[in-house]
Amino acid sequence: MAKRLVYIAETQGLLHSEQMGGRSGRSAVDPVMVLVHDVQQAKCNGKVLSALFVDVKGAFYHVSRIQLLLILQSLDFPPAVLSWTDSFLSDRQLGLAFDGQSQPLQPIKTGIPQGIHISPILFLFYLTNLFKDLKPSLLTSQLRSPSFINDVALIITRPSKEANSKALEMAARKA
Repeated sequence: MAKRLVYIAETQGLLHSEQMGGRSGRSAVDPVMVLVHDVQQAKCNGKVLSALFVDVKGAFYHVSRIQLLLILQSLDFPPAVLSWTDSFLSDRQLGLAFDGQSQPLQPIKTGIPQGIHISPILFLFYLTNLFKDLKPSLLTSQLRSPSFINDVALIITRPSKEANSKALEMAARKA
């Protein structure tokens, strides 16, 4: 299912071009290279580059199943994908065991399990609205947002640090 979702995302252009983790042919080096390129371009053009780095803490653990399903529905995924995703994220339980003692199983109502191949692409879909909301506007026309799964950089290039600071603050509020 993970391969199918990645294929659909790539062929239908469902993900922001700067969402780089969890996609074929892209790696953690890619967003770093975007940043290095932008720094060099700003320097050559006599401008100032500023960046705000955001780590979505506990990202996978805080995904709302209902919100994810609504996002997938808004992206026009077929009912079978919605049903599979709903089933995958429903009726899960967690119990801890340590030194031979274990706790009773507890229901898990939110989150995407980590370490499973499908989880990164589901999380990328979950963040798609963030990138749509950060699309360039008049105040942030130079805003870039390269990311790797839950690590997002907001990068702005302008003539001054003050202008960058205002634009990054606006982008952070929007995010």
